[in-house]
This record gives sequence, C-alpha cells and structure tokens, in this order.
Amino acid sequence: MLSSIKTKMDFLEEGRWKDPFDELLDSRTKLNKMNIVKQNIIPLEGSTVINGEKQKTFSQILPEIIITNKMCSLRTSKTNSTNGFVSIRKVSLVKGRYPPHFINLWEKYDNEKGSENDHPELFGDNQLFAVLELKFAGSDMANFKFLNSEQSYYALKQIILALAVGEEEYQFEHRDLHLGNILIEYTNKKHVICTFKNSKLTVLSKGVNVTIIDYTLSRITINDCCYFNDLSRDEELFQATGDYQYDVYRMMRNEVKNNWSSFSPKTNIIWLSYVIVKVLDSVKYKSINTKVHRMYINKIKELQNIIMTFESASQCANYLFNLN
Repeated sequence: MLSSIKTKMDFLEEGRWKDPFDELLDSRTKLNKMNIVKQNIIPLEGSTVINGEKQKTFSQILPEIIITNKMCSLRTSKTNSTNGFVSIRKVSLVKGRYPPHFINLWEKYDNEKGSENDHPELFGDNQLFAVLELKFAGSDMANFKFLNSEQSYYALKQIILALAVGEEEYQFEHRDLHLGNILIEYTNKKHVICTFKNSKLTVLSKGVNVTIIDYTLSRITINDCCYFNDLSRDEELFQATGDYQYDVYRMMRNEVKNNWSSFSPKTNIIWLSYVIVKVLDSVKYKSINTKVHRMYINKIKELQNIIMTFESASQCANYLFNLN
C-alpha cells in the first residue's frame, strides 16, 4: 500500500506527469546528501484523468524505467562510464490512496509555490503507482545560482561529456534536456572523471556537479533493441510557442523525420544549443562584474557559434577534449 511508504518526506518539485518527493532517510543525517532520496510517484493504469490526460500504462512507463536503470549503470561501466546520470535506488509498484502526510506535503507546496498538478486526493483505494526512488542530486539548473560563468562553462562540459558517453554506450538521446532536467549541486571534488571510448577524461568541477534526469522522452539501444517514446502520437508537444524550448521540439522532429525509433544524436546537439542559450540569457549568477565572468561568457559564446556544426555530443566531446 502507498501508505506503507516511509513518511519522512519533504515536497521538492514537480514534473509534468509525476509528483516527486524528497525523502530524508534519517533526520540525524539531514545534511548528508548521500541519505536524501527523491521519489517520483507516477499514477498508472487508472481510469481517473490526471491534469487533463489519461494515466500512463505499464507499457508506456517501462521504457523510462529501463532507460533510467541503464543510464545509472554507466557509473560502473568500463568502456564508457559517467556519474552524470541520476542514480536509481529502487522501483516499486504500490496501490492505494495517497497517505495523509503526502497530502499535507502536496498542499503545503501548492500554497507556497502553486502546483500544476491535480490534487492527489482524487486517487482511490485501487489506484496503482510506480514509485522511482532516485538519489538526490541538487537543484534544477533554472533555480541554481552559479558563482560565475566559469562554473556554468564547466557544467556545460560535464553535460556534453555525459551525453557523449551515453551515445557511445547505448545510442542515447535525451530528447527533453530543458533546465528542469539538469540538476546541479555543490561538490568538494576538484574533478569529474569519466571514461569515454576507453579513455579516462577529467573535467574541472569548479565546485559543481551535474546530473541529468528524466528520461520520459528518451531513446536508447540495448542489444539491438530500441526503447523510445513515440512522439509522433503527441502532436500537442509540437504546437506550443513562446520559448526556444518549444522550437527545439520541432527542430528535433525535423531531425528524426518523425521516426522516433531512429538513432539521431544530432538531437542531443540541438538540446545543447538550447542549454547554451539559457546559460547565456537565463541562469542566475552571483558575480557578473568580474574579468573571469566576462572571459568565460566569451568562451560560452564561442561554443554557441560552433555547437550546431557537430552531429553528436560524441563529436563535440572529441573537439573539446582534443581527442581527434
């Protein structure tokens, strides 16, 4: 039953189809990020319409779970390895109403920030939920405040390298890499280390660690089997306007020619072009009137000028790390 899930929860943030919770496993270690878990609770197979949409089926949620597990496994891969994708702890199938504590947390969040989701009290006793338990990985990039553009530049390099590793190992495309799906947290480690095509690569962290999350729209290949979301059935996704993000969906559709099973790593480049625009125009900085900040803004602009010339994140990584 859903009510049997541990109740030391804090509401963290929301996704389009998920209610995420931040679970503190032990209040005595509240400051130890290793013990903080984010739970995504996804209603399944029910007849109740949620946020104007039908609930997902098992077959629809399965690719996301498989992709999440496989991208997490890159942490221990030998040929291509990275910690740049979220660590999954556990996946559970539960049944029942939202417990009162979860309801209270949802209402607290709704009162303070305003929820885009329907009130969870509408779920009945027979409602099924998939619960993905993920390691806490910081704040989303839209709300994180960088010290300066040097930090954001090296965050970009971490993102590029993670995508490159994913492409090489699993023909991975994220396909929805907006700032809400990039998490940033502070780190004391000076370097981020990856393995890319059997070569160990080191990126300066500059005090931040990047994690890519949410593979709802993603695509991978495992043993000649492709897992993907057929976005040709979601015309509404391509009709929105008002932000470059919505243009990116249409650019992506043109790139794959609406064949969403195909491996088209250029989509990762298209999303990287979006992230670069946001790093220049939207993300928050603490210190902007410094020589270092101005210098790295110029470096980011240089990257912006050439990013669309690459056909994949792998090709971009080869260039940035002088691997050719």
